[in-house]
Amino acid sequence: MRKGLWAAWALLVVIPAGGCAHEEARPDARPTLRAIDYYPLAVGTAWTYRPEPAPAGTPDHRIEVTGQDAEGFFQLTGGGRMAHRRDGVFDGDRFILQDPLKTGHSWMAVPSVSTVEKYEIVDTGFAVTTPAGFFDDCVRVRAETDGRTESGEAVRIELLWTYAPGVGMIRLVQRAAVGNQAPQERARMTLVKFEPAQGAP
Repeated sequence: MRKGLWAAWALLVVIPAGGCAHEEARPDARPTLRAIDYYPLAVGTAWTYRPEPAPAGTPDHRIEVTGQDAEGFFQLTGGGRMAHRRDGVFDGDRFILQDPLKTGHSWMAVPSVSTVEKYEIVDTGFAVTTPAGFFDDCVRVRAETDGRTESGEAVRIELLWTYAPGVGMIRLVQRAAVGNQAPQERARMTLVKFEPAQGAP
């Protein structure tokens, strides 16, 4: 699989999960909001995430938009890249968020001959509170892919991405189902600081 946000987060999130973020149900997200409204992209924009829970001294993880290439992709620290497209937010291999922003909307990506990723919007129009603040009109996307453990056992990896308008990803939950077991939460990352690019509204 090409290195991108999926690969970066799947490798990064390895700490057993706890949880301090809070969320509450809201009506459906505003119909005027589009996928690109949920991921600001400008050089200098930065997000800082914290694993929950984490051993004392574990550093937060900061991602910054460092530049833009000739293809229009914004470059992120860690090797990721991202671009706005007419129908969503694209990382070069997959749409991480795609219009329409309605519960049940789904899409797929095939970043390699042996990898199929399935995406679905599973919730919209709810509110989340994290250490970075209160966020309304959030959208949650479930992403799934199948793989194998080191011992060869089948495993389904599931990532739940929560996005807030004008901010981007505010939480990531990683779950895994090994064999016939029910999915178990393995880890999560929560936004603790958002830094818009200078001059951004």
